[in-house]
Amino acid sequence: MDLACGLGKNSLFLAKHGLDVDAVDGSIEGLNRLQAFAQASGLDERIQVYQADLDGYTLTESCYDLVLVVRYLNRKLFPTIASSIKPDGILIYKTFNRNILKQRPSFNPAYTIETQELADAFPMLEVIADNREDVNSEYAFMIGRQSSRD
Repeated sequence: MDLACGLGKNSLFLAKHGLDVDAVDGSIEGLNRLQAFAQASGLDERIQVYQADLDGYTLTESCYDLVLVVRYLNRKLFPTIASSIKPDGILIYKTFNRNILKQRPSFNPAYTIETQELADAFPMLEVIADNREDVNSEYAFMIGRQSSRD
């Protein structure tokens, strides 16, 4: 799943590499553009688009092998994101951290995160990679794996 997919650049990348993708976003315009790109690329069979108000969005439990979130922050969704990942599934999350405010002071701080906050928000995931130690990056990112739930 590509959550808050925007125009679907990442959805197209995943589909091009053989994955079936649920692309979810609040913008019907962006999703329509994604569908047009997918059709033009012959990837429309691999990408399902869903328009949703993400503030109240609930994901199906243990549904996805991969959840991708890029440049989107909604802390209320953290628990449902975590529960939507299948055992041994992967979360890739990348969003703006507080350092973006140094470059763009007018950026809304409500849409920024502390660098270590992603790992703290998903304690049930094994952190495979993150950038908690990079104090200069304007992004926080984490790649985590859901436990196998043996």
